[in-house]
Amino acid sequence: MSAPTNKTKQLLTVSLKIAVVSLAIGFTIYKLQNNNFSEIQEFALDYFAKLSPFLIVFLVYLSFQNRFLEIVKWQNLGATVKPLSIHKSAEEVFAAFTLGSFTPNGLGEYAGKALFYQKQERLKIVALNLVCNGVQMFYSVFFGLLAFAFLGLVTVLQLIAILAAAVLLVFVLQKVNRRFKSKVHDFFKAGFSVSAQVHQRNFFYGLLRYATFTSQYVLFLHVGNPQASVIALYAAVAATYLLASSLPAFQLFDFAVKTGVALLFFSELGIDPQLILLITLLMWLLNVVVPLLIGAFYVLRFKPLDT
Repeated sequence: MSAPTNKTKQLLTVSLKIAVVSLAIGFTIYKLQNNNFSEIQEFALDYFAKLSPFLIVFLVYLSFQNRFLEIVKWQNLGATVKPLSIHKSAEEVFAAFTLGSFTPNGLGEYAGKALFYQKQERLKIVALNLVCNGVQMFYSVFFGLLAFAFLGLVTVLQLIAILAAAVLLVFVLQKVNRRFKSKVHDFFKAGFSVSAQVHQRNFFYGLLRYATFTSQYVLFLHVGNPQASVIALYAAVAATYLLASSLPAFQLFDFAVKTGVALLFFSELGIDPQLILLITLLMWLLNVVVPLLIGAFYVLRFKPLDT
């Protein structure tokens, strides 16, 4: 079979771009039109009346900070392969986010970022992206387990046992990886063979990002339910993110998944289900839909590398 011509490749690329962007915009419109938001319309109006202009700007700013920290985090790691500006990092992060939104647990994001690099660099990029996302999972698990203990879902002894098992697992995997000479070894070596300073910055930016989106969620909740304990709210949010992140789902369905999980934890705190639905919707719009649409713009501009 003859190799596809350049014109065929260009046609396939344009078709794929149009398909991705159409799905991104079409699904967003569909989701907004087909959810019965009329049930919470009056509740939403009352809620927004409690928000001052300054607070609205600050809550929106937290979404910007959330995504900006992810951009800086990726710049820190991607720059170990080639020089990476903030603008270029933003292009890769947003485009990959949009591509990943159509795959379970955002797996397409790995391929999305790799497409911006030469063929010989792609293994390391995928490995670095695993490191980039892995630090967020680390914080979700760590703070989520602490939240489970705070909420009485696990005992302190069980929590210590889980954390000890996790540390032991990491130690065993490192030992096995050193002895296992294969592509798997090369893959992990590509991701972790960066300087300690790069790893430290990755953990620092990851912690700031986790604090940003959890604080945004808590602030939204506190406005609607000021009598609730802030510590209890943080615990419920951390538990929600841990359980939601462990469920196989598409980014586009993040709203439905997090709503169901949030209802499970916040109902124990006596928070109105309508408030939970409204805030989960706002978080979804600000932190998923807006980046998704920005990413669609970058997908349209994307020019694949030939090698």
